[in-house]
Amino acid sequence: MKTLLLVISILFSSSAFAIIDSLDVDYPEDTLPKKVIFGFQLGSNTSSFYSSQKPTKDNHIINGYGVRLGVQAEIFLGDYFSLAPKAELMFNNTQLWVRDDSDLLYESPIMPVSMQFMSHLHFKIPGEKWQPLMMIGPNYRLPVKSENLTQRAYGSRSDLGLDFGIGLERKFKYMTIAPELRYTYGFKDIDKSPFIKSMYHHQIAFVVSIKG
Repeated sequence: MKTLLLVISILFSSSAFAIIDSLDVDYPEDTLPKKVIFGFQLGSNTSSFYSSQKPTKDNHIINGYGVRLGVQAEIFLGDYFSLAPKAELMFNNTQLWVRDDSDLLYESPIMPVSMQFMSHLHFKIPGEKWQPLMMIGPNYRLPVKSENLTQRAYGSRSDLGLDFGIGLERKFKYMTIAPELRYTYGFKDIDKSPFIKSMYHHQIAFVVSIKG
């Protein structure tokens, strides 16, 4: 499963940049800029769930890759600043292995599906074709599916984090394409399992935004 998700992400990234090269069209200089634009996002992520409790052969976390898709708006606050509210549906492939009181070892999915709500402040650096950008903002994660009926699971709590990111942006006649690399630092203990003292969720994500 991890290998399949990674291959899908690589293929998507390669296809996206091939499309970018084929869209090298200049738009008229007299075109009035929009104050608000909308778009969608698609990308991949690698999660880092960790616990303050030292891992053992009976209780340990196996982190994995995931995919995400979402929508966004961008509100321009000037030539170099913008506010970008975003909502993404995220799929994780991370497992918690625990041995319960009956001495049975089983795997429990950790936040397999969740919704992320973000509000990023973008700062853009002037460039000729590709415009570098930096971003920062809060991230609220809400579990959508906390249990798997074929496995024993205790579920996860919602999380509040802070996003840091960098990216590039290129404008074309009818759209803007922006690959982003983000890091999310989670602040809250999301664990509900009685076998783990605490668990925190950090994450790295690569996302391509298409907006216009």
